[in-house]
Amino acid sequence: MHARGYEDIYLIEAGLLHEMQNEDSCTRLASLYNDYQVNTRQINQQKIDRLVFDRKRGINEVQLESQYDELSNERGVWHAYSIANKYNSCGGNSFYAGLNTVERYSIRDTEGFAGSAMQSGNLSLELEYRRSQERDVLARHSWSAVLGFDTGLSANIMLLGSKKDYAEIESGSIGLGIDYYFSNYQLTWIGEETEYNRNNERLDPSKTYRYYVGYYFAERKYIRLGYITGKELDNDGSVNPPYSPVRTVLLTTFLPLTSKTGLLMEFKRHHQSGYYEQNGIRLAFSFKYQ
Repeated sequence: MHARGYEDIYLIEAGLLHEMQNEDSCTRLASLYNDYQVNTRQINQQKIDRLVFDRKRGINEVQLESQYDELSNERGVWHAYSIANKYNSCGGNSFYAGLNTVERYSIRDTEGFAGSAMQSGNLSLELEYRRSQERDVLARHSWSAVLGFDTGLSANIMLLGSKKDYAEIESGSIGLGIDYYFSNYQLTWIGEETEYNRNNERLDPSKTYRYYVGYYFAERKYIRLGYITGKELDNDGSVNPPYSPVRTVLLTTFLPLTSKTGLLMEFKRHHQSGYYEQNGIRLAFSFKYQ
């Protein structure tokens, strides 16, 4: 039981619980926050919001996203919209689900998706499943998994795997990635190899490589530059789906607007050799709540 009006008591206890980062402290922090709303004048609302909502556990997050792409060679404009809700449990695991709608070449396709992330010691596992309306723009079914290992040396190792099923093409990918952190920087390298099958005929495999350099001004405020190269087959809904070398440049930044809201902006320049140039922008607004 907390004394009415003594906000310093709430702030001190919230700070201690915030640093503990375990399941019990997460539950107690949520209870403390509710008591704060009832028993105080909430003069220090922003301070306690920051302690509660900066945590990665025991909180929901809604994300609304919109994407716009212009393509050359009379391929028109692509649109995409999505909504998702993610719950981060007090145990450190997360679960999310949502809907994604795209429009390409005057064809609209919608997919539902769900996924989870689990962590135990130095190991982490991310799983995701997607299913579309089978309009042959998005994959009819897709699965992906990422197994991560924290080496304890400012580096994480990732093993990646995915499978996608279209009307006439099936693809399967395996990959390896490394995350390295120093000072406020994050360096990431990911290499993947993908095999394709069309009507039981194996096509030439492709390899792609992704490079990222990120700088964190704070835990939730960063800017990241990415470069993707290699070869790619993308069943994009067109009569002649692109299968050629690619070069992609991505510039991404996340800006916290308040302790509970944030805005992600991403600018893309994509070159699909022999097919088109693509310029795009992606905006995502996120809101945390309990």
